Amino acid sequence: MGGKESTATYRQAVLTAFQQVEDELAALRILENQASVQDEAVAAAKVAERLILNQYKAGTVAYTSVVTAQTAALSNQETALTVLQNRLTASVALIQALGGGWDTSLLPDEDHLDEPPPAVPSVLGRLEGMVKAMVSAVR
Repeated sequence: MGGKESTATYRQAVLTAFQQVEDELAALRILENQASVQDEAVAAAKVAERLILNQYKAGTVAYTSVVTAQTAALSNQETALTVLQNRLTASVALIQALGGGWDTSLLPDEDHLDEPPPAVPSVLGRLEGMVKAMVSAVR
């Protein structure tokens, strides 16, 4: 392999790595927005469930309405968990795209499992800026 071929291969590998990082940053940003919207949906479904249950206790609605409200609330909670799982997966993919490894000591303990993954917008913004600067420098 000649010098120009080596340079071209290296350049392509670097561009691919930058693209992977940029893709994962975008995925995290989108998933963060989805999580926010889904959290609102979960809260609204819980309120609706509570209201329907109170109406049932007052005798103004059938129990099937309670079951329907509970089903909707559960469905929203399941969707929120799916979004959380996707955020965690995207976080790991970003770490891998940045060339990092994984250390199980960094995983949350049982007391902190309900907390969302640490996604600091300022860090994501800085990483995104660095990636864009690097991509423009390589091009």
